[in-house]
Amino acid sequence: MVLYQYSIMLKESLKDKTGIFYFPPRFIYHSKVEKHNTIKRTLLPEIEKHLEENADKIVNRWVASDLISSYHFDETNGEILFNNEELMHAIWEAFNECVFFLDDDGWANLTEVSKTAVIASMWYNKYKPGGNQEIHNHLPHHFSGIYYLENTGTANTTWYNPDNYFPGGDFDHINCDPSVIGPDTSMSKVSEGYIVMFPGPLPHYVPEVKNDKITISFNIDISGYQ
Repeated sequence: MVLYQYSIMLKESLKDKTGIFYFPPRFIYHSKVEKHNTIKRTLLPEIEKHLEENADKIVNRWVASDLISSYHFDETNGEILFNNEELMHAIWEAFNECVFFLDDDGWANLTEVSKTAVIASMWYNKYKPGGNQEIHNHLPHHFSGIYYLENTGTANTTWYNPDNYFPGGDFDHINCDPSVIGPDTSMSKVSEGYIVMFPGPLPHYVPEVKNDKITISFNIDISGYQ
């Protein structure tokens, strides 16, 4: 009891003076979407229609000029995406498999707590040749994902190893491009029709793309999970 009371007093005395930063865990899950062709056939026209209807609202808050992201202007908060049943099924199927692998790898009770998971946000990104996206993360969300809806060649998203992510230092990274990581690695398969998932805090970016590209990004949160 004395020790408990001391810990409470210590927390109060250090309040606003100290803090703790949790380094993100390291994993990148990927899987091929079984009904990708169906999703692409139904969703691409809806995205193009949405872009046309919201042409006067489009703003770009990224450094890249050849990138349009509905994250910055979609007042419906991804309604056309959430209403696509096949897309939603693909995301949850991938998430459940990802959680299964993580739980089997020692993530305590993750399968159980994941039952409270919700998709907190979802948006599309349209890249033109030359488009890119600067380094960023998806804090404070638990899980983040990318679905490559339309993509010629490899996905080309790059994730940094947080152990080596220091300004001015050398970066260890994982890239979907086989010219970077080699043709025999599993990530080199990631291209159109794949979903990848990773921890929300994991820093990543998109190098310059050579062709038109459309991705769906999303964040998943789990109630009570830290």
